[in-house]
Amino acid sequence: MSHRLSLLTVACVALPLVAGCGRSKITQCAVLFENINAGGTEMSKLVEPTDKPSAAAYAEGIQRTLGPITKVELEDPKLKELRDTYVKSVGDLGTSMKATFDAEGEAKIPQLEKVKAARDESLKTIDAITAYCK
Repeated sequence: MSHRLSLLTVACVALPLVAGCGRSKITQCAVLFENINAGGTEMSKLVEPTDKPSAAAYAEGIQRTLGPITKVELEDPKLKELRDTYVKSVGDLGTSMKATFDAEGEAKIPQLEKVKAARDESLKTIDAITAYCK
């Protein structure tokens, strides 16, 4: 009986150490992609801005869609970094879009370049996350 109790104690201590390594990279990737896809679905429902008020609403909508993505608990440092880069680039997209409508005349050109850069960065980051999660 004492021997069984010792084995049970060792198993109870060792199992969490082995299993306690956290969620697998695959699981973390799946949860992150699930949230990114849900955010993308919500973003696709946003009305393309045509004036200052709609640009402000668009930027706010983008920020709302990023909330759940930022809350995804990730243990993998590289995946955290990629997630944070994605969130920043998409947030920059909304901010730049709003700034484009706030700008006047030729001041819109640098803002449009920022919109393009943010969009390109978000797409590049999605590709990097996909490659990392394979």
